[in-house]
Amino acid sequence: MEGSCFGSLAQQMPDCRMICVTLNGHHQGSEFTSLDNEVETLVHMLTERGVTQFDLALGLSLGTVVALELAARPEIQIDRLVLDGAVNLYTSKCQPLEQVTTYFFLDIFRKMLARNSRNPEKGGSRAKWDMGWQRAASYVSSRSLHNIVGELVHYQPKPGLKQPIYLLYGSNEANYDACCKAAQSCFQEVHIDVKEGHNHLTWLGRHPEEYAGMLYGVMGR
Repeated sequence: MEGSCFGSLAQQMPDCRMICVTLNGHHQGSEFTSLDNEVETLVHMLTERGVTQFDLALGLSLGTVVALELAARPEIQIDRLVLDGAVNLYTSKCQPLEQVTTYFFLDIFRKMLARNSRNPEKGGSRAKWDMGWQRAASYVSSRSLHNIVGELVHYQPKPGLKQPIYLLYGSNEANYDACCKAAQSCFQEVHIDVKEGHNHLTWLGRHPEEYAGMLYGVMGR
């Protein structure tokens, strides 16, 4: 994904200042090398600009682990975390097989999205959201994808975060139950919301106004 995918959400929250991130590997001329490098880059950019206090950090998919690592950094103050589609918070019993199968699945998925990027009229009312996915997919190299999958498959959440953590999943997502149990055993305060009939990230793409209401609720506004 790219930062523009948050555009519709930002329109529903005009009183909030939002910093929308496009991770390396998802824009032209960049590579995703490691999770540590992504977090270091974000910490440097935010501290350099004097933007270090946040009411909330929202992470989507790969961004969920970035948000968790960012929240653990002493330079950045994050009061709450919303993790939508948090993947692989548990430790798989067969990581090599999972890494291979995940890579091939995502490789097919990104190629499909990249092909669709040549048809900008597709997508109907979700066209802008879909194009954000498609543009980002067209920039993800095989090397970046390999590094991303490796980070996700081997990622283990570290205990110690005291912020309330809100986990959001679609009921059609795989392994969300295992991820929720792992988060509950690791973090002090975990809230879980499962959207019936939805898949990975589709609730935000289809209902940005409801999503904004959820975020306001998390922030107590």
